[in-house]
Amino acid sequence: MKPAEFRQKATAKVDEMCNFIETMPWENVNFYSSWVAQTNAFVAHTSTFLNLCNDLLPKSHPLKAQFEHHIEEEEGHEKMSKNDLKFMRSEASAVFSFTDVFWKTQYYWIKEVGPTSHLGYSLFLEGLAAKSGPQVLNRIKAAGIKGYTFLKVHAEEDIEHFQDVLKAVDQVTDQERAHIYQNLCESMEIYYRIMNECAKVSHPQAA
Repeated sequence: MKPAEFRQKATAKVDEMCNFIETMPWENVNFYSSWVAQTNAFVAHTSTFLNLCNDLLPKSHPLKAQFEHHIEEEEGHEKMSKNDLKFMRSEASAVFSFTDVFWKTQYYWIKEVGPTSHLGYSLFLEGLAAKSGPQVLNRIKAAGIKGYTFLKVHAEEDIEHFQDVLKAVDQVTDQERAHIYQNLCESMEIYYRIMNECAKVSHPQAA
């Protein structure tokens, strides 16, 4: 897959998910706390993913330095989502089976397909943060919900990461780009299920 084709298709996929995400009931504290719980569950593996990718990349690969830099930037981010849950007293929020599938599949992509394939997962999540994060954050604040440090950092301070990943994808081979796009699409399908499960939590059935 050529760079221009990848950018067009990948951006369209991210935009599609953003449109869906913005229909979600972010003002509902049950929905939001459930979303934070799912986010905390997969963000806990981010540093492990990045370190594994870095270890598997040959020293001569053009993205070697970028992975090393990303490792430094992401260090400690899982503590933010964990602290948000504690602040909301939502540590006991259930983690869905789809959420476990979401992060577990990355070990397959990284080890069996190749470390650069993980960029599909990263690009997907960074795109959501950059494109929908600011609006979602404003809605949560307006609703009076507290415990949004993780979201604030990714929606306000780290929004350049989406463009950084797009630029990184320009530097890989056509075959690597094809794998990155496939991982992005599969990650998106699982994330749809996660969001729908969060929506169900927002309106629990009466006992």
